[in-house]
Amino acid sequence: MGDPVATLAAGSVLYSWYKFYGEGNKEGGIFVGLWAPTLLAAASYLQQKDVIQAIKRGVASF
Repeated sequence: MGDPVATLAAGSVLYSWYKFYGEGNKEGGIFVGLWAPTLLAAASYLQQKDVIQAIKRGVASF
């Protein structure tokens, strides 16, 4: 899940730079720029949740 999310995060940063500097839409650029950390945080949360569930399943089998 990391690769597509990292690609989307990088794309959102590039798009935010375009909006901020290219279009001069500073508010839109900042808004889109916040997508990257949100996407990465959500992916990290979901990955950690899967790892914790796998650990709990492994511990329960003892």
